[in-house]
Order: sequence, then structure tokens, then C-alpha cells
Amino acid sequence: MFSSQHTIAAVDPELWAAIQQENERQQEHIELIASENYA
Repeated sequence: MFSSQHTIAAVDPELWAAIQQENERQQEHIELIASENYA
């Protein structure tokens, strides 16, 4: 199984790169979600 010494970056560099890219995307872009309010 996995030990605490293994990191995602060491085990799966491609997955780690995707996670890093998603973190950057979320920090650099505002994503507005349209919603409707009913009163």
C-alpha cells in the first residue's frame, strides 16, 4: 500500500501536474455561477 513517505508528486507526476494546474486556475480566475432568486 502507500506509506507516509510517498507523495503524489513522487508516485504519479502526471496527476500532480494536473492538480497543480487546477490550483493555479482556481487562484487566477473567477468563475461566476448564474443563479435565480425567487421572492
